[in-house]
Amino acid sequence: MIANLFFPLSSRDSIWFEFHSLGVALGINENLTAHVARHTFGVNMVTSGISMESIAKMMGHSNLRSTQVYAVITDDKISKDMDKLMLRRETKETDQNKNKEDGK
Repeated sequence: MIANLFFPLSSRDSIWFEFHSLGVALGINENLTAHVARHTFGVNMVTSGISMESIAKMMGHSNLRSTQVYAVITDDKISKDMDKLMLRRETKETDQNKNKEDGK
């Protein structure tokens, strides 16, 4: 095949073997696949706070609904979001108190 001379493509089996070898080396007992790798990437990006729009672009999704599958709500994510909310609220209250003091 002419295309393989310019851009060699791995077979499905050789890619699976690479994923499997990595899993064994890392002590992961699950069957690792390209699908699992993409899903893990998507969930990690969402958990890291990356916007859905950016994740959609990175993953080649044309529809945000495809990306929203990765928006798994974890206890850690809820805790971080609550911390952000509390920080915003404290900042807003501090600014309001400062404005009141400046106005006196």
